[in-house]
Amino acid sequence: MTESLGAYVVILCGGVGTRLWPFSRREFPKYLRSFGGTKSLLDAAIRRALLIVPASRILLVTTVEQSASVSEAASEHGVGGVVVEPSPRGTTAALLLALFRISEDATPEVIVSMPADHLIEDEISWAAAIRTAVAEAADGGIVTLGIVPHRPATEFGYIEMAADRWSPAVPVRRFHEKPDHNTAVEYVKTGAYLWNTAIMAFRHDVARELLERYAPDIVCACRSALVHDADEKRWGVVPSVALEHALMEPAAAESIIRVVPAHFDWRDVGTWDEAVDLIRGTQALKIASEGIVLVGGSHSEYVQRRYVFIGVHDLIIVDDGDVVLVTTRGTSSLMRDLPGALAESDWSDLQ
Repeated sequence: MTESLGAYVVILCGGVGTRLWPFSRREFPKYLRSFGGTKSLLDAAIRRALLIVPASRILLVTTVEQSASVSEAASEHGVGGVVVEPSPRGTTAALLLALFRISEDATPEVIVSMPADHLIEDEISWAAAIRTAVAEAADGGIVTLGIVPHRPATEFGYIEMAADRWSPAVPVRRFHEKPDHNTAVEYVKTGAYLWNTAIMAFRHDVARELLERYAPDIVCACRSALVHDADEKRWGVVPSVALEHALMEPAAAESIIRVVPAHFDWRDVGTWDEAVDLIRGTQALKIASEGIVLVGGSHSEYVQRRYVFIGVHDLIIVDDGDVVLVTTRGTSSLMRDLPGALAESDWSDLQ
């Protein structure tokens, strides 16, 4: 570990990664998988956190279904802080659980919140950007990290800067949802937009105050559930709202958020189009013929079945042992409808 920051790191271990089904599922989501390496994305996230804080200042938030795997990964690094949600209620509720868990004595402390499922190879540049964000957040407000885009990506949200890059942290004008291709091209041309990493830093007291202002119903419901030891029935009525909507967007409207533009290689690994490029050259992937990709999942280190394809192209075949997905490149958006279809069918065990 390099020189430790006086901060806490909260790693949000939630979500299913629907667009990477069947490689990512409810009980074993993508952050517990490896993409081109030997360790999982979660393991890599914990190792990054240890670059800036000791294990005692790392807190992981996860769900009941994933808690055993998350606890095992945490224990390998001496991290004992694992908070378990009775059921998934969105990133706002998950962060609130972490805030409530951290001692009130830590009120002035800065907290770094980050997802567990990012792929970041340049850990030194990442740590430097985090240090900048923590230093800026110590004075108040919220500071997030944005990646300077090198292509017009449609799979990421964007952060619009309100000024030229005249300081380490630039005021944020607003957040934008994932754009279509033409809009993404315009974003990149202007130089005023960054990819939204959902990595942020803020003081404990600032986050509590802002959430109580913008999302009082969520704060009240979380507090009520915790008073009753996170009773599943009470927790089930906590509104499920993403942090971007509950905290980041209203804070940006009040000019409370700044962004640190960063240049390190960052990937969200949200679709099979991205994943195929990452695992290319590993045993998990085979090129059956030009334009056809076979991917082996959790039940095999490589694709064990034999396939014959005639007259097709741009296929991605994912063999996860108990099920095979056949799709084409560029159709990741359609994967979002899959959980509902599985839940309504006799195949709900495949979620």
